[in-house]
Amino acid sequence: MSLMRITLSLWLAGCAAQPNVPEAAGPSQRVRPQRFSGIASSRPQPATAAPVEQPSPLRRALALLDRGDYRRADPLLREELAAGPGFREADLALAAFYRSREDHAEAEAILRSALSRDPNSLELELMQARVCAETNRWQDAAEILRRLAPAHPESASLKMALVAAERALGNFDAASSLLDQVLQGPITDPLINASLEAIQILAEDLAEERRQGRRLSRTANELFAELRAGAKPAVRREAFKALASRAGTRLRAVLIAYQQRDPLLRVMAVRAWPVDQEDPEELIGNVRLMFSDPDPRVRAAVSGLASRLDRDRAVELLLAEMANEQDGYAFRSMHADLGMILGAGPRLSPGAEDDPEARARMVENWRKVWHR
Repeated sequence: MSLMRITLSLWLAGCAAQPNVPEAAGPSQRVRPQRFSGIASSRPQPATAAPVEQPSPLRRALALLDRGDYRRADPLLREELAAGPGFREADLALAAFYRSREDHAEAEAILRSALSRDPNSLELELMQARVCAETNRWQDAAEILRRLAPAHPESASLKMALVAAERALGNFDAASSLLDQVLQGPITDPLINASLEAIQILAEDLAEERRQGRRLSRTANELFAELRAGAKPAVRREAFKALASRAGTRLRAVLIAYQQRDPLLRVMAVRAWPVDQEDPEELIGNVRLMFSDPDPRVRAAVSGLASRLDRDRAVELLLAEMANEQDGYAFRSMHADLGMILGAGPRLSPGAEDDPEARARMVENWRKVWHR
């Protein structure tokens, strides 16, 4: 398990504890039948066992989730929320269910609704921070955790979550300071206590990253200068790789790189585009703009970026661009990306991408697949 994975595994320690399901009553004793009708038996009759309590929808849903039966668990969890809105455990279970399916948008919607009813829940806020981290929105995750930290100074799990966020943002001094607090303070969390050796290794790694971070901070401006005006394309591309590898400089780097005349650098920028760091509407506007790039290799890369958008918007956008695309290479890339989104679709015969009439028929066939 990677050190980052170990760090993240400490985020919600104890936050999603399952309810204790009460043990079912023991087997009932069989009552002897009366030998003579209408005559009371002189022997004492054994007491009838209490009826077994039926598990609630939440408990049944949690059991289904344990078995991986998500389809049947979903309606049960929603039934529980409808019956008792604000039931934190059901909110957490339903959000975790959608996280397990990588449907982070639905998980976030559930958590926002739950927090509107229960704004002081540490468990719900930690889950929300974790969803932000899983979608690479580390700045949002860090802001949530920084706000929570003063009110929960004793929570080592929260500090470890913030260590992961600060580290991802390149704030190595802050991450190292938090980790020192965890190691020097009393550790009551059993999961953290069991991971002390891994945490010690993480502390050593952070010390090295702090040294590297100081060197990088001194050269960031130099790298941006090389990206803008490097003497050779290879120099500009290497500068871009260095800047795009860091969360704090990635968005600025791709925006600058896309403005360069080097088409391969523009392709690199499109492929590294941080979808989760940009407003969705602004991102769609940028994608539309980049589809007008004069180089078909760049438009092919933009097709891949478009396929990462919301499914409906991605399909409509790709269909519109395919109808106008005249380059065979870019058209075939869009065709392949539509196939990744929609699954089985019309087959593009070799060479058909270079025939305007064949391209028009292909777009029409894809529209039929989309609207059927």
